[in-house]
Amino acid sequence: LREARQHAHAELVSTPDLLESVPSARQLHVAAWLPDYQPKPFREVPKLVLHAPTNRLIKGTSHIEAAFAKLRPRFPGVEFRTVEKVPWAGLRDALAECDVFVDQVFMGWYGMVTVEAMALARPALAYLRPDFESRAQGCPLVRITVESLADELAAVLTDTPRRRALGEAGRAWVER
Repeated sequence: LREARQHAHAELVSTPDLLESVPSARQLHVAAWLPDYQPKPFREVPKLVLHAPTNRLIKGTSHIEAAFAKLRPRFPGVEFRTVEKVPWAGLRDALAECDVFVDQVFMGWYGMVTVEAMALARPALAYLRPDFESRAQGCPLVRITVESLADELAAVLTDTPRRRALGEAGRAWVER
């Protein structure tokens, strides 16, 4: 960082947790090029819940998959899928097909894939650290913990008007 500062006009980070390592930086929210994200029609009956970890450990994938396993008997018509190591276009296509996206349960902030899911008008669930809440005012992310994930996901899957509203609000958030 010391060397880079000699050449930089500004220090930017994409997530607030990085400010703990670079306190002189400014957080710049991640964004999506909206023409690349055209939402598909909303499905009244959900069919697919998606999780796409870049790193299983830091995303808490084992906990997310345990919640998926717990919910499978209640939602026999819903596929719970973890997608990994696919090209970006393939991930974007999978996001466009999902009805709900689950990001992570540990990191405390949402990532780029969550922004992409919201751009596609898909509800997104993630753990948000309480001390970061002021940075996410108005963000329609469904806040979860390891303990609340299964219940929150079930609530979103069973509440069609809420799922639609979350998707629309997510798209509007990314547009702003």
